Amino acid sequence: MKKTGMFVTLGLVIGAVLLASCAPAITATSQSSSSNAPDSAPSAPAAAVASGNCTLLSKDEVGAILGETVTEVRDEAKSTICAYQTQNMILEVNFLNTGGLTAVQYLDSIRSINANNVPVPGLGTDALYNGNANYDILLVRTDDLVNTFGLRSDPSSQVALSQADVEAKELAVAQLLVSRLQ
Repeated sequence: MKKTGMFVTLGLVIGAVLLASCAPAITATSQSSSSNAPDSAPSAPAAAVASGNCTLLSKDEVGAILGETVTEVRDEAKSTICAYQTQNMILEVNFLNTGGLTAVQYLDSIRSINANNVPVPGLGTDALYNGNANYDILLVRTDDLVNTFGLRSDPSSQVALSQADVEAKELAVAQLLVSRLQ
């Protein structure tokens, strides 16, 4: 029964990522993403949201939180997923397409699927770790927007990340992003 819940949660997360990658860009004006994020933080959060995740956090800021230089920033799904690559880690920050659900409904559905969710009080309007031991993802709701934060070891790296380290780094990146969205 426990494995079934894990597979359902993993399926939901994968489905959400796939939906996000198929969704139309959330841009008000068309801007192309470069392979590198800006080195300084944007001053207008609303404009940054309109132009995608890769404009909200600089690679230097993310590198400082991860404790490694970010060597590449990829706009994985044309303005919905931004992947920050270091020598040993990959951090994916996602503006989640909730598949027609409101942000509240989406987080409620995550809670109903997996009893292992862990609430994160004081972050955004609502936040939780999805409780998946294989790839724990931090989900943060800020009003009507849901962001996810997923940190993992690069498959080519021999560095293993502890659960506590992953959660601390995801939380620090999330706090920085949420501060920009307020």
